Amino acid sequence: MSDSRAPKLAVAIEDNQREALSKRVIELLERVGVAEAEVRPGGQRENMLFVWFPGNPKEPIERLRVLCESEPDRFRGTRQWTPIDGWTSADAQHIAAYAEDVARRTPEAETFQVEIHRGGHVDLEVDAMLPEHEARPPTPTRTLRIEIIGSRASVSVLEPGDELDVYEALRAKLAHDFFGEGTTRR
Repeated sequence: MSDSRAPKLAVAIEDNQREALSKRVIELLERVGVAEAEVRPGGQRENMLFVWFPGNPKEPIERLRVLCESEPDRFRGTRQWTPIDGWTSADAQHIAAYAEDVARRTPEAETFQVEIHRGGHVDLEVDAMLPEHEARPPTPTRTLRIEIIGSRASVSVLEPGDELDVYEALRAKLAHDFFGEGTTRR
């Protein structure tokens, strides 16, 4: 289901300055040690950039979060940085098969939520609780995010901290600056 030539990171952007933001995304990735990154427009999604680079797509996220909290102006124009675990057809059967595979690999004591996005908006959100008979955490431990883009769908299996929400990182920095060292991130 995964293709090594497929994009590994989706960056949601606020405006239609794709060229300038593409350069900024490459600079930010270089700052956190990701070499050889290539950025392309998100095809049918004007507010999306896709990034190709060697290695694990989740690896640079925490370093990007730290950089965002220390130098927030560098992230202006970007909203969310989401690692992509794989790609599949946007056909409902293929998406269901991917979700079933994630369910099989989810430890019994954990839960996951499925989000299906189309055109930047959440179309469907479902909590999949596993197992049925045991007490469950109040919030899902993983999110299976599917972003439908034309006839293809990017698939991300996310645990807390796996993606960078620029606004959340800025809120954390402001809380830290205002309330001091004891402030923790959600």
